[in-house]
Amino acid sequence: MKKTLKFILIIVLIYSIPYFSINFFVGKTGIGKYFGFDSSKDNLTENEEKIVLDEEPFMVKNNDVCSFENSSDLSLNNSFVVNVDNEFNIGLDNYLIGVVGKEMPASWDCEALKAQAVAARTYVYKYLKTHSYIENSTLNQVYMSKNEMKEKYGLDYDLYYQKLKNVVLSTQNEVLSYQDKLIDAVYFAKSNGYTQDSSYIWFEKAYLKSVISPYEVNVTTLETYTTYDLDQYIDLINDYFSTDINNPEEIKFVSGDTGLFSSITIQSREVSNDDLRRALSLKSPSFTTEIVDDTVIITNYGNGHLVGMSQYGAYGMSLEGYSYRQILNHYYSNIEIINYKM
Repeated sequence: MKKTLKFILIIVLIYSIPYFSINFFVGKTGIGKYFGFDSSKDNLTENEEKIVLDEEPFMVKNNDVCSFENSSDLSLNNSFVVNVDNEFNIGLDNYLIGVVGKEMPASWDCEALKAQAVAARTYVYKYLKTHSYIENSTLNQVYMSKNEMKEKYGLDYDLYYQKLKNVVLSTQNEVLSYQDKLIDAVYFAKSNGYTQDSSYIWFEKAYLKSVISPYEVNVTTLETYTTYDLDQYIDLINDYFSTDINNPEEIKFVSGDTGLFSSITIQSREVSNDDLRRALSLKSPSFTTEIVDDTVIITNYGNGHLVGMSQYGAYGMSLEGYSYRQILNHYYSNIEIINYKM
C-alpha cells in the first residue's frame, strides 16, 4: 500500500512540475514578469479585451524607410485627383504622402504612419463624395508639398520622402468601412487617456465609440494649463454663448466617466463640451477648473476633439509592437479594412 502511494505521489509531481514552472516564469503573477516573460504584455490593459497580433504581417518592418516585400510591383496611384483649397489638383497617392508627412512626424514608427495613411485615405474619399474640394487645414486634413518637405527635412529629404511613399504604397487602396460604407475616419493629436464617444461632441456613430488609449502617456505629456482672470473668464463665456452670468457658480458641470463633462448648463441652457472648449480656446474638451483668488486655472487633458484615432496613441501602440491594422481596429469599433477605389 505504501509503495503504491509513493508511486502515485511521484507521478503527480512529475506531471505538476512543468505546469508550475511555466506558470512561475510566464504567468501574469509569476516571477517571470520581472524578466520580460509576462504573457499578458500584449493586452492594452488588464481589463481590456486582448488584441490578437497578426499571424502573418503584410509588412516587413523597417523603421528607416518602411520597406516592404512587393515595393517593386507597385506604383503611385494618381488617377484619382484631389482638389485642395479649390486651387490645384493632386494625384491621390501624392496627396496622401503630403498628408501623412504633415499630420505625423516622418521619424515616427512605420505602423503608426500606415494607420494614418489608411485613415487619411478613407477621410478624403468620404469627404469628396459630397464636396468638390478639401481644405488644407485642421478643419479637414493638412497637406505638405514636396517643396515644403525639402525645406523641412533638408538633407534627410530623400530618406523621409521614400519612407512616406512606402507607407502609402504598402497600404495602397486600403480604407475603413462599416456595414459596407466608408466611415468618417476622424482623428486627433492626443487624448486624455480615453477617446470619446462621438455623441459627446457631434453625432452618434457606431464605430466612433470611447476606447481606452493607454500608451500615449509613454510618448507625450497629456496635460496643459491655461489661466484667466475671473472677469476675463466670465466675459469669454458670455460673449460666446450670449449669456449674462456674473459668477462662475452659474455654470453647472456634471462629470462623465471618461474625463468629459456629461452635461454643462449655463443659466438653464445646456451647452456642449466642444462649444465650451472653443469659448475658452482650449486644446480639448476634457478639462478641470480651479479658482484661486481671482484667477481661474484650467487643466486641459489631450489635444483635439478626442474622437476616433489618437495620433500619439497610435504612435505609442506602434512602439509596443502593434500593427497598423490592430491600431485601426482598436480606435475605430467594428470596422473592416477593405480595398477600395472611387
